[in-house]
Amino acid sequence: MPKLRRLDSRRAVPFEALQKLHGDLGEQYQIVWESAVKLWDYVIEAERGFKSQQEWELQTAEKKVYIAVSGYINRLASVDQVGKQIGQLQLLQQKARSLAAEVDECLDQHWLQPQRELEQSLSEQGQALRDDVRRQLAYEV
Repeated sequence: MPKLRRLDSRRAVPFEALQKLHGDLGEQYQIVWESAVKLWDYVIEAERGFKSQQEWELQTAEKKVYIAVSGYINRLASVDQVGKQIGQLQLLQQKARSLAAEVDECLDQHWLQPQRELEQSLSEQGQALRDDVRRQLAYEV
């Protein structure tokens, strides 16, 4: 049987930060994940002298299962989040395609014909004016 050890109350447990939660009953504090793991390790280390080997192995196995399940849940949540984002992007792409089709259709409409004719007329008048100026400059020389 292992030698019993006392819990050392003088040992400092370094907590990095606390998460502040606002509940109905006021403010509460929760230890961040990294500090909770450190605290768990310190408690397990202190209990090592008071537990049998079988109890110790069972607790270690429970901790491993807890960490594995937590990791799986976190990954599942991130996969769900990515799936939602992909769905939103596909919806935005579909809306952009339909909007582009509508814009193309509007640009091909006949109501733009008078504007096109005006632009062409102004372009022709500008070219004729440039030609007249060149002729006059050539005549004066």
